[in-house]
Amino acid sequence: MIRPDLFPTWRHHSFATNRSVPALTADIDHRDHAQIELVNRDLKDQALRHFPSADMLGTAA
Repeated sequence: MIRPDLFPTWRHHSFATNRSVPALTADIDHRDHAQIELVNRDLKDQALRHFPSADMLGTAA
């Protein structure tokens, strides 16, 4: 767990990639992908949970 008082204004992270693009481009792409994953997680946990399923028993529940 990161203590907020250690880094009040900066948040550092590292990453490793096998892509041949500049590090800044790779970081921007990573952050964009992370935002999409958060949206997908939220949809699955809330709105999409109530959609009908291909599994009839799951839909009946």
